[in-house]
Amino acid sequence: MFKGLGYIVFVILLWYSLVIFMANLLVDNVYYILSIRLIVFTIFFTSLYVFTRLYLNVKPPLMKGIGYGLEITFTLLLPLYVSTIAAIFFRGSGWFYESTKPGFIVSWDPFVAFLAVAGWIVTSLYLSYILIATPYELFSIIHRKWGRLLGVFSSSITFTLIYNAPLYTGEWILEDIVFFGILFAYAYSIHRSILALAIAYLVSEAPMWWCILAPLGESAMNMYAFMRFFISIVSLIILIYSKYK
Repeated sequence: MFKGLGYIVFVILLWYSLVIFMANLLVDNVYYILSIRLIVFTIFFTSLYVFTRLYLNVKPPLMKGIGYGLEITFTLLLPLYVSTIAAIFFRGSGWFYESTKPGFIVSWDPFVAFLAVAGWIVTSLYLSYILIATPYELFSIIHRKWGRLLGVFSSSITFTLIYNAPLYTGEWILEDIVFFGILFAYAYSIHRSILALAIAYLVSEAPMWWCILAPLGESAMNMYAFMRFFISIVSLIILIYSKYK
């Protein structure tokens, strides 16, 4: 338990140090900001990856059960996708396009979009490995009966305190906490696939897709919303079929 608690405290302190450093950069150019953020976050993830595997001897499986993992994770994300489809119908076809535009983008630019997408790819890895898998692995071995619950709880807490840096920004986003924190932790407890979580996160991260699809207009973003809903429905059908065949 002390190893797990030490890990969580260490990651929180390191993460907020990076967040404060990025927030106080005396740079206004969005190209420089995104480039520095990409470099810093890549070093952050790589360093913690090496640290957890060599010094904590925690080695979550990277490629295990990707197919089954995607089915579980996308099924759990169905309420998120349904709520998006409902909002498009009730708020108008342009709502999703406007609401998912990243705040750092004034107008679409291919280089800015590239840097942003690269940053989200790194984020998907640190979220899946550093925030979800590693805390789960450290705490799930503590107790034979309650290990799974401890693992899910510790991963959820780690995600909640780090993602969006809420203790610094004040952004306690319930949607992120529930789906990318609690449900991702629960999904990992079932399939133990880091790559499945990373892929599901990237598919779900609408602002990233805005950076990719913005030149095609709001219809392309709405199509993306329906496609991820379709993926989730297919995942649910496959799970049901696999259980009762």
